[in-house]
Amino acid sequence: MFVAFPFLALLAIGTACSALGCVLPFAAISAVAASTLPRRSALVVVGAVWLIDQAMGFTLHAYPRDPSTLVWGVVLGLAAFVSYGVARIVSANPFAAFLAAFVSFEVVLVLFSFALGGWDAYAPRWLIPIFAINAAWFAGTHVALRVIAHRGFDLNAPR
Repeated sequence: MFVAFPFLALLAIGTACSALGCVLPFAAISAVAASTLPRRSALVVVGAVWLIDQAMGFTLHAYPRDPSTLVWGVVLGLAAFVSYGVARIVSANPFAAFLAAFVSFEVVLVLFSFALGGWDAYAPRWLIPIFAINAAWFAGTHVALRVIAHRGFDLNAPR
């Protein structure tokens, strides 16, 4: 099975988004990882994307080093792994995997918002663009990987 390309593509997306300071499409990455990579590779890529995002955030983007920011960083990692796990359950249908990943990612963030604050992030004016960004990254990555699979690489080997 050829997993290097999907693995590296997802790492590249995460790294590029982190470096550019844009919204990192954790749900899209989790859904694509769940539907194209073996379990271990998927968990490694989700964890690596989260770790790269945190490292770049605290260095390149000078995130504040306060307890709230550190806790939110951990919550993002937890949400990414939860969204991967939920997407994995429905990974036979990549679009269902994406929707499951997005909803579960946001649910984790909402649950932690009770204690940490930040309710304004769930207003439609913020949530709709975040969904659109994740959907665009998911669609683009999914189509690219399907084209590559069509060219002879088996992306659907047992996971």
